[in-house]
Amino acid sequence: MNALIVSTRPAPWIRCYFPEFSEFSLLLADKPLVEHQLDWCARKGVVSVRVLDAAYDAQLAARLGDGSRWGLELSYEHISATADAERVVAENAEFLGTDAALVIHGQELEYDGKICRIDSIRDYFELNFRLIDHPCECVLPGYYSEQGVNLGMNVQIRIGSKVNPPVLLDDNCRIDHNCWLNGEVIVGEGSILDRGARLHRAIVYPQTYIARDVELENKIVVGTRVIDPMTGGCVNLAGDVLSADLRSHGRGFIYRIGRFLRRLLRVVHHAG
Repeated sequence: MNALIVSTRPAPWIRCYFPEFSEFSLLLADKPLVEHQLDWCARKGVVSVRVLDAAYDAQLAARLGDGSRWGLELSYEHISATADAERVVAENAEFLGTDAALVIHGQELEYDGKICRIDSIRDYFELNFRLIDHPCECVLPGYYSEQGVNLGMNVQIRIGSKVNPPVLLDDNCRIDHNCWLNGEVIVGEGSILDRGARLHRAIVYPQTYIARDVELENKIVVGTRVIDPMTGGCVNLAGDVLSADLRSHGRGFIYRIGRFLRRLLRVVHHAG
Protein backbone atom coordinates (compact mmCIF):
# COMPACT_ATOMS: atom_id res chain seq x y z
CA MET A 1 0.00 0.00 0.00
CA ASN A 2 1.16 3.52 -0.83
CA ALA A 3 0.04 6.80 0.74
CA LEU A 4 -0.20 10.42 -0.29
CA ILE A 5 -0.17 13.24 2.29
CA VAL A 6 -1.15 16.57 0.75
CA SER A 7 -1.11 20.16 2.02
CA THR A 8 -1.89 22.84 -0.55
CA ARG A 9 -2.33 25.85 1.71
CA PRO A 10 -2.67 26.22 5.50
CA ALA A 11 -6.21 26.70 6.75
CA PRO A 12 -7.25 30.27 7.67
CA TRP A 13 -7.11 29.56 11.40
CA ILE A 14 -3.51 28.33 11.10
CA ARG A 15 -2.49 31.41 9.12
CA CYS A 16 -4.18 33.61 11.72
CA TYR A 17 -2.82 32.10 14.94
CA PHE A 18 0.36 30.29 13.78
CA PRO A 19 1.70 32.26 10.80
CA GLU A 20 5.20 30.84 11.24
CA PHE A 21 3.94 27.25 10.91
CA SER A 22 2.64 25.23 7.99
CA GLU A 23 -0.03 22.58 8.41
CA PHE A 24 2.63 19.88 8.51
CA SER A 25 4.94 21.61 11.00
CA LEU A 26 2.18 22.69 13.39
CA LEU A 27 2.81 21.06 16.77
CA LEU A 28 0.26 18.63 18.15
CA ALA A 29 1.23 17.35 21.59
CA ASP A 30 4.60 19.04 20.87
CA LYS A 31 5.18 16.94 17.73
CA PRO A 32 4.73 18.06 14.11
CA LEU A 33 1.36 17.06 12.69
CA VAL A 34 2.95 15.31 9.71
CA GLU A 35 4.81 12.97 12.07
CA HIS A 36 1.49 11.90 13.57
CA GLN A 37 0.26 11.31 10.02
CA LEU A 38 3.33 9.20 9.25
CA ASP A 39 2.67 7.19 12.41
CA TRP A 40 -0.80 6.59 10.98
CA CYS A 41 0.72 5.34 7.71
CA ALA A 42 3.03 2.98 9.60
CA ARG A 43 0.10 1.54 11.55
CA LYS A 44 -1.71 0.81 8.28
CA GLY A 45 1.26 -1.04 6.82
CA VAL A 46 2.04 1.59 4.19
CA VAL A 47 5.20 0.83 2.21
CA SER A 48 5.84 4.16 0.47
CA VAL A 49 4.66 7.70 1.29
CA ARG A 50 4.76 10.83 -0.84
CA VAL A 51 4.40 14.04 1.19
CA LEU A 52 3.42 17.03 -0.98
CA ASP A 53 3.71 20.42 0.67
CA ALA A 54 2.99 23.89 -0.73
CA ALA A 55 4.97 25.31 2.21
CA TYR A 56 8.06 23.17 1.65
CA ASP A 57 10.41 23.40 4.64
CA ALA A 58 14.04 22.29 4.34
CA GLN A 59 14.33 21.81 8.11
CA LEU A 60 11.23 19.61 8.14
CA ALA A 61 12.64 17.64 5.20
CA ALA A 62 15.83 16.99 7.16
CA ARG A 63 13.84 15.96 10.22
CA LEU A 64 11.70 13.49 8.28
CA GLY A 65 14.60 11.98 6.36
CA ASP A 66 13.97 8.98 4.12
CA GLY A 67 11.19 7.50 6.26
CA SER A 68 13.31 4.76 7.81
CA ARG A 69 12.24 5.96 11.26
CA TRP A 70 8.75 4.71 10.38
CA GLY A 71 9.89 1.63 8.45
CA LEU A 72 8.74 2.99 5.09
CA GLU A 73 10.03 4.88 2.04
CA LEU A 74 9.38 8.62 2.15
CA SER A 75 9.70 11.44 -0.35
CA TYR A 76 8.94 15.04 0.61
CA GLU A 77 8.24 17.37 -2.31
CA HIS A 78 7.10 20.90 -3.06
CA ILE A 79 3.84 21.68 -4.87
CA SER A 80 2.29 24.97 -5.93
CA ALA A 81 0.31 26.90 -3.32
CA THR A 82 -2.43 27.33 -5.93
CA ALA A 83 -2.72 23.61 -6.63
CA ASP A 84 -6.12 21.98 -6.23
CA ALA A 85 -5.95 19.07 -3.78
CA GLU A 86 -8.21 16.79 -5.81
CA ARG A 87 -6.19 17.44 -8.93
CA VAL A 88 -2.96 16.71 -7.06
CA VAL A 89 -4.38 13.34 -6.01
CA ALA A 90 -5.42 12.59 -9.59
CA GLU A 91 -1.94 13.48 -10.87
CA ASN A 92 -0.47 10.94 -8.44
CA ALA A 93 -2.83 8.12 -9.40
CA GLU A 94 -0.02 6.01 -10.85
CA PHE A 95 1.93 6.23 -7.59
CA LEU A 96 -1.14 5.29 -5.56
CA GLY A 97 -1.81 2.30 -7.81
CA THR A 98 -4.98 0.32 -8.29
CA ASP A 99 -4.88 -1.45 -4.91
CA ALA A 100 -6.01 0.09 -1.63
CA ALA A 101 -4.25 3.39 -0.99
CA LEU A 102 -4.31 5.99 1.74
CA VAL A 103 -4.83 9.69 0.97
CA ILE A 104 -4.43 12.14 3.89
CA HIS A 105 -5.14 15.85 3.65
CA GLY A 106 -3.31 18.44 5.73
CA GLN A 107 -5.64 18.73 8.72
CA GLU A 108 -6.63 15.07 9.01
CA LEU A 109 -5.55 12.65 11.72
CA GLU A 110 -6.61 9.18 12.76
CA TYR A 111 -7.54 9.09 16.43
CA ASP A 112 -9.21 6.21 18.26
CA GLY A 113 -9.88 4.43 14.98
CA LYS A 114 -11.64 7.40 13.37
CA ILE A 115 -10.51 10.13 11.00
CA CYS A 116 -10.87 13.56 12.56
CA ARG A 117 -10.35 16.99 11.00
CA ILE A 118 -8.85 19.95 12.81
CA ASP A 119 -11.03 22.77 11.52
CA SER A 120 -10.55 25.49 14.14
CA ILE A 121 -8.27 26.75 16.88
CA ARG A 122 -10.62 25.23 19.43
CA ASP A 123 -10.57 21.82 17.69
CA TYR A 124 -6.77 22.00 17.76
CA PHE A 125 -6.68 22.97 21.44
CA GLU A 126 -9.00 20.16 22.56
CA LEU A 127 -7.30 17.49 20.43
CA ASN A 128 -3.96 18.22 22.12
CA PHE A 129 -5.45 17.26 25.49
CA ARG A 130 -7.28 14.23 24.14
CA LEU A 131 -3.95 12.92 22.86
CA ILE A 132 -2.08 13.29 26.15
CA ASP A 133 -5.02 11.98 28.22
CA HIS A 134 -5.86 8.98 26.00
CA PRO A 135 -3.15 8.55 23.35
CA CYS A 136 -4.85 5.40 21.98
CA GLU A 137 -2.71 4.44 18.98
CA CYS A 138 -0.87 7.78 18.82
CA VAL A 139 2.83 8.01 19.71
CA LEU A 140 3.72 10.86 22.05
CA PRO A 141 7.19 12.43 22.35
CA GLY A 142 9.30 11.55 25.36
CA TYR A 143 10.66 8.42 26.97
CA TYR A 144 8.47 7.99 30.09
CA SER A 145 4.71 7.72 30.36
CA GLU A 146 2.72 6.54 33.34
CA GLN A 147 -0.79 7.37 34.53
CA GLY A 148 -1.15 10.40 32.30
CA VAL A 149 2.28 11.91 33.07
CA ASN A 150 4.43 12.04 29.91
CA LEU A 151 8.05 13.15 30.33
CA GLY A 152 10.87 13.79 27.90
CA MET A 153 14.58 13.67 28.61
CA ASN A 154 16.24 15.90 31.22
CA VAL A 155 13.02 17.32 32.70
CA GLN A 156 13.60 19.17 35.99
CA ILE A 157 10.74 19.48 38.47
CA ARG A 158 11.81 21.44 41.56
CA ILE A 159 10.74 20.89 45.16
CA GLY A 160 7.24 22.06 46.05
CA SER A 161 5.79 21.76 42.55
CA LYS A 162 2.65 19.71 41.93
CA VAL A 163 1.91 17.87 38.69
CA ASN A 164 -1.60 16.56 38.14
CA PRO A 165 -2.23 14.46 35.00
CA PRO A 166 -2.68 14.58 32.15
CA VAL A 167 0.50 16.50 31.34
CA LEU A 168 3.25 16.36 28.74
CA LEU A 169 6.64 17.88 29.58
CA ASP A 170 8.98 17.57 26.61
CA ASP A 171 12.79 17.40 26.64
CA ASN A 172 14.86 19.85 28.71
CA CYS A 173 11.94 21.56 30.46
CA ARG A 174 12.43 23.19 33.84
CA ILE A 175 9.57 23.52 36.30
CA ASP A 176 10.71 25.79 39.13
CA HIS A 177 9.72 25.64 42.81
CA ASN A 178 6.05 25.75 43.84
CA CYS A 179 4.57 25.54 40.36
CA TRP A 180 1.22 23.83 39.90
CA LEU A 181 0.38 22.01 36.68
CA ASN A 182 -3.25 21.22 37.33
CA GLY A 183 -4.07 18.86 34.49
CA GLU A 184 -4.26 19.23 30.70
CA VAL A 185 -0.91 20.98 30.38
CA ILE A 186 1.67 20.70 27.59
CA VAL A 187 5.09 22.33 28.01
CA GLY A 188 7.23 22.32 24.88
CA GLU A 189 10.87 21.40 24.57
CA GLY A 190 13.33 23.64 26.40
CA SER A 191 10.73 25.82 28.14
CA ILE A 192 10.98 27.26 31.66
CA LEU A 193 8.17 27.83 34.16
CA ASP A 194 9.38 30.22 36.83
CA ARG A 195 8.58 29.87 40.53
CA GLY A 196 4.89 29.74 41.46
CA ALA A 197 3.48 29.54 37.91
CA ARG A 198 0.05 27.89 37.81
CA LEU A 199 -1.23 26.25 34.63
CA HIS A 200 -4.47 24.48 33.80
CA ARG A 201 -5.56 23.61 30.26
CA ALA A 202 -2.56 25.41 28.79
CA ILE A 203 -0.12 24.81 25.94
CA VAL A 204 3.33 26.39 26.13
CA TYR A 205 5.25 26.18 22.87
CA PRO A 206 8.96 25.21 22.83
CA GLN A 207 11.70 27.54 24.10
CA THR A 208 9.28 29.75 26.03
CA TYR A 209 9.66 31.37 29.43
CA ILE A 210 6.63 31.75 31.73
CA ALA A 211 7.28 34.26 34.50
CA ARG A 212 6.96 33.92 38.26
CA ASP A 213 3.44 33.56 39.69
CA VAL A 214 1.74 33.75 36.28
CA GLU A 215 -1.59 31.92 36.00
CA LEU A 216 -2.59 30.44 32.65
CA GLU A 217 -5.91 28.74 31.97
CA ASN A 218 -7.37 27.96 28.53
CA LYS A 219 -4.39 29.59 26.82
CA ILE A 220 -1.76 28.85 24.19
CA VAL A 221 1.55 30.74 24.43
CA VAL A 222 3.64 30.96 21.26
CA GLY A 223 6.58 33.34 21.46
CA THR A 224 5.15 36.79 22.13
CA ARG A 225 1.63 35.62 21.34
CA VAL A 226 -1.04 34.51 23.81
CA ILE A 227 -4.09 32.85 22.28
CA ASP A 228 -7.44 32.21 23.94
CA PRO A 229 -8.88 29.29 21.92
CA MET A 230 -12.21 29.48 23.70
CA THR A 231 -13.00 33.04 22.57
CA GLY A 232 -10.64 33.33 19.59
CA GLY A 233 -8.84 36.24 21.25
CA CYS A 234 -5.17 36.80 20.53
CA VAL A 235 -2.67 39.31 21.92
CA ASN A 236 0.61 39.77 20.08
CA LEU A 237 3.10 42.03 21.84
CA ALA A 238 6.25 42.95 19.94
CA GLY A 239 9.68 42.37 21.40
CA ASP A 240 10.50 40.29 24.45
CA VAL A 241 8.03 41.76 26.92
CA LEU A 242 5.37 39.07 27.02
CA SER A 243 7.54 35.99 26.57
CA ALA A 244 10.98 35.25 25.23
CA ASP A 245 12.89 32.90 23.00
CA LEU A 246 15.32 31.12 25.30
CA ARG A 247 17.63 30.39 22.37
CA SER A 248 18.27 34.11 21.87
CA HIS A 249 18.75 35.50 25.39
CA GLY A 250 20.61 34.66 28.57
CA ARG A 251 18.51 33.55 31.51
CA GLY A 252 19.38 36.60 33.59
CA PHE A 253 17.60 38.74 31.00
CA ILE A 254 14.63 36.37 31.03
CA TYR A 255 14.10 36.70 34.76
CA ARG A 256 14.30 40.49 34.60
CA ILE A 257 11.32 40.66 32.28
CA GLY A 258 9.23 38.39 34.51
CA ARG A 259 7.52 41.17 36.42
CA PHE A 260 6.30 42.67 33.13
CA LEU A 261 4.94 39.34 31.94
CA ARG A 262 2.77 38.87 35.01
CA ARG A 263 0.94 42.12 34.30
CA LEU A 264 0.69 41.83 30.56
CA LEU A 265 -0.80 38.32 30.47
CA ARG A 266 -3.94 39.74 32.08
CA VAL A 267 -4.83 41.63 28.92
CA VAL A 268 -5.59 38.36 27.14
CA HIS A 269 -8.68 37.92 29.30
CA HIS A 270 -10.11 41.02 27.65
CA ALA A 271 -9.18 40.06 24.07
CA GLY A 272 -11.55 38.47 21.61
